[in-house]
Amino acid sequence: MDEHNAALFQRMREKCRRRHWYGPDGDDPFEKQRVIREASPDSHAAYYWYDRDGKQFKIDKDTDLSRFPLLDKFAFSPATEEQVSATEQALGFALPELLRELYTTVANGGFGPGYGLNGIAGGFGNTLANSYHARKRSSRLIDITLYEKRQAPTKLLETAFYIHPYRFLELCHWGCAIFFYLDCVADRVFRGSAYREFYGFRYETASLYEWLDRWSRDQLEF
Repeated sequence: MDEHNAALFQRMREKCRRRHWYGPDGDDPFEKQRVIREASPDSHAAYYWYDRDGKQFKIDKDTDLSRFPLLDKFAFSPATEEQVSATEQALGFALPELLRELYTTVANGGFGPGYGLNGIAGGFGNTLANSYHARKRSSRLIDITLYEKRQAPTKLLETAFYIHPYRFLELCHWGCAIFFYLDCVADRVFRGSAYREFYGFRYETASLYEWLDRWSRDQLEF
């Protein structure tokens, strides 16, 4: 494994250990309680957190988080080479090396930015192959680089709702119908969301490494 990737994965693990939370940012009860305390410490505002079995827990400014069944390890074990091969066969192209190493070394999704990184075969959430094929069934795939040339230089690429870039993999759901995508051709990360008259892909980082590194350093807040 590349030493830079190994160091990145170690920072990601350390962040989870530091937070005492190995799940998605969007379900982190510690973070939700912090938001309540900082935004309205004297109010009765409350959030809810759901564990892996769907059990609901109320979080408010008086919650004792010691009673929560918090995750003490990644919910999904690292993927096997067979799961990687099955995913690549389903996609019709190879996973980028960093993404492959992430799934086979750290966990098969279910942690990290937003409501958790989507896994590959046998992993968390709307797996990469399933979400990609769903887009293919409902959209026309386009070459994003050719499409970019038709528009003025901007961080926001406007497309029709029936358009989806070729080899764009859905990394995670951010909430409110916002998703993050990895451009597997150019190794860029985009934030995708619907606007009134078009769908927009907003450029986020120049590489998957940069995106994950920002998360590991608390620079990619949910």
